[in-house]
Amino acid sequence: MINATRGEEFAYRTVPERLDPTRRDSSLWGYHFEPEGAGTRVTHYYSLVQPPEPWLLTLYGILMPHHRDARPALRHTLEQLKAADEAP
Repeated sequence: MINATRGEEFAYRTVPERLDPTRRDSSLWGYHFEPEGAGTRVTHYYSLVQPPEPWLLTLYGILMPHHRDARPALRHTLEQLKAADEAP
């Protein structure tokens, strides 16, 4: 976990794994929250700290095409963040 400030930001970094060659990359993921009207504007961001091997990117694109369009997964994440925020 990099940062978790309720109502402001939630960020984490994936950690590379030495033994599995498909998990040697590392990325920083985060969500920034700003009040907007009666709701909240959520800004998602990420950056590759240590990119995966180029051949893996090609393989991921072939075997897991859903990785090219993360919108469904992001929608799910936003729904989960909303539920967590509204929980007592």
